[in-house]
Amino acid sequence: MEKLEGINNDFLKAKYLHYKDLSGDEKEYSRKIINTLKEIDEILKEADFQIGYRIRDELCFYMLYQREIEGIISYEEAFDFQIMQKILPRIQGSSSRVKKSIVKLIGYLSGKGDFDENYSVEEIEKLVKEVTKNRRSINKLLFMLRRYEDDGFTSFWI
Repeated sequence: MEKLEGINNDFLKAKYLHYKDLSGDEKEYSRKIINTLKEIDEILKEADFQIGYRIRDELCFYMLYQREIEGIISYEEAFDFQIMQKILPRIQGSSSRVKKSIVKLIGYLSGKGDFDENYSVEEIEKLVKEVTKNRRSINKLLFMLRRYEDDGFTSFWI
């Protein structure tokens, strides 16, 4: 058996492990992301679905990697994927606070502002019909809202 030489696995190493180790430029870039997460966290806080520091860090690291491949995936698309992967799976339950958080989150992500929690799914769908930003997340939230209205319970996973 021949010994392989000149081959290493350095390309598998994570570039980012801890937020505190980011450079000044990387932290500056992450500020916009963190500010957006703080606003989302305020919405989720009402139903006790707060965002922890691990999710914050992982989301920031993902977005820093995205910056290196902007020609492949846009900032908006990458952020939408992260909302789907890191934030929406936290939302579940039968409390009216869950519905309120979903409705507010749809309003926030769509850029349309606060929606009345008494709006039906159909009314909200009409209001966000033309929105393209965060479309994956909005569609999933609309699905979750419909499940809540139909069954009195919702989850990302059903």
